Amino acid sequence: MNLLIENEQNEVPIPQKILNLAECAVLKTLEFEDVTEALEVSLLIVDAQTIRNMNFEYRHKNQVTDVLSFPLHNAKMDIRNGDLLGDIVLCAPRALEQSLEYGHSFEREFCFLIVHSVLHLLGYDHERGQEDEASMEDKQEKILTLM
Repeated sequence: MNLLIENEQNEVPIPQKILNLAECAVLKTLEFEDVTEALEVSLLIVDAQTIRNMNFEYRHKNQVTDVLSFPLHNAKMDIRNGDLLGDIVLCAPRALEQSLEYGHSFEREFCFLIVHSVLHLLGYDHERGQEDEASMEDKQEKILTLM
């Protein structure tokens, strides 16, 4: 697995430890889902205005969100060795706000958002209904305990 990371914001410091945890989060999610292919995932870390613009452009929602996922496959069975699985766009300032709001570390929130997004890249979607949402929540918590 190759994680391509680009940090295009300077509001929230992103130390190497966070980047290492992000890579671990991707790996643990793929392992949990029995995805063994050598894949690439891109992670773009942005500010609030950038993610607001992207959220509006791609989802027609004019608001800041924490993370956006752009899968390149319809389902896990479509994934081939060497593929780019998809793109993750994470808003560092929003992740920091949420870590304070939920009372846990920035590292934990950052990893949670990565796990959440990788599940989206694999075809999961909590917006399809309560059953899918519950399944994603269960998987996210289990994966985070593996880190």
